[in-house]
Amino acid sequence: MEQQNFIPNWQNAIRWLYDQQQRGIKVGLENTRRLLNALGNPHLYLPAIHVAGTNGKGSVCAFTESILRTAGLKTGLFTSPHLVDFRERIRSNGEPIPIPDATEGILTLRNLTQNWTTPPTFFELTYALAIWYFSRQKLDVIVLETGMGGRLDSTNVCHPIACAITPVGLDHQQWLGDTIPKIAAEKAGILKPNIPCILYPQVPEAEDVIIHTARIVGAPIHHVKHPWPHPLPLAGPHQKWNAATAALLAQTAFPSIGESTIQAGLAKTQWPARFERLSDRIILDGAHNTHAIHALLQTWLDQKPLQPATIIFACLNDKNPAQMLHILAPIAKRFIFPQIQSPRAMPPSQIAHLVQNPILTPSTHHAIQAALQFPNPIVITGSLHLAGEVKAIFANSQTPIPTSQ
Repeated sequence: MEQQNFIPNWQNAIRWLYDQQQRGIKVGLENTRRLLNALGNPHLYLPAIHVAGTNGKGSVCAFTESILRTAGLKTGLFTSPHLVDFRERIRSNGEPIPIPDATEGILTLRNLTQNWTTPPTFFELTYALAIWYFSRQKLDVIVLETGMGGRLDSTNVCHPIACAITPVGLDHQQWLGDTIPKIAAEKAGILKPNIPCILYPQVPEAEDVIIHTARIVGAPIHHVKHPWPHPLPLAGPHQKWNAATAALLAQTAFPSIGESTIQAGLAKTQWPARFERLSDRIILDGAHNTHAIHALLQTWLDQKPLQPATIIFACLNDKNPAQMLHILAPIAKRFIFPQIQSPRAMPPSQIAHLVQNPILTPSTHHAIQAALQFPNPIVITGSLHLAGEVKAIFANSQTPIPTSQ
């Protein structure tokens, strides 16, 4: 958009930010540091809780923030991706960043960077926007979810008071490495001297790397040894481990927080598209890799359903649909593959040969309509982008602008 034609309003600001997705993904901290320096380095004055991992890190962040807010602390929460509204990524005391603040922050970043020879990426700008906003809110603590990896993730410029590493598995191999130890090394890059790290139970090859890194760095490790024993608003055995991780994380960062506050905070946590019941027939789960699909399967089996499910499935083009569909096959009556709107979506025609008698639809809306023609329960999974479209449909709103990060 030409400078002279740019009208400084929310629609143009968010459109400009989305346009930066064309720059793709770039690992490294140089641009993030440059951005924050231009803003006066506000991150230096924001105590942070930093969470990395392959799966469960969003849930751990949500649980942790809820505990801290229940304890009376003023909190910030940064997560990704969003489901329907970009502003979901940046929350202060549980509320999304207001449109006027988001507009002002994006325009500030646009003006700061428009002459850069190496412009920042969408994610770098989004993280800088979050820090800019949090610094104006006079918060007690911010909870940060890494976008990808850890060592070279934009969030790793934070000043943490505690951190956590959730289960490490194979995902984003083109960026993080093609083995569990290589990926674990990237996740362990968030460890810092004398900053305690809460470690979710890991497969041995990941735990060995993390423990070795912690010894070199001088980061004390606190192991999560038992799942959370009380009822939770999020279903599945894995969420009990996520909750236990969050409980230990919050109490390590703020030792004065008591058990009753932790239990109350966990009990009122909201985190959509995690085995979320949209109706008595429809389950929505944003599982988008094999580890997460395994967790979905276990949660489904724990519910003791009476009949196999109609599964609506879509994934992005860097995933392994064959493995995910193989895991889901025992509970599937049929598969429906919609074309989702993300520019990184894998076309249904590339997935169809992996199952017998697939149903292909031109959109998520059509997939839901097709699934409702059958009597079976419905499971919608494979991508958070698919989950976002479903949430938008159920909210009777516009389907979100596609985002790739």
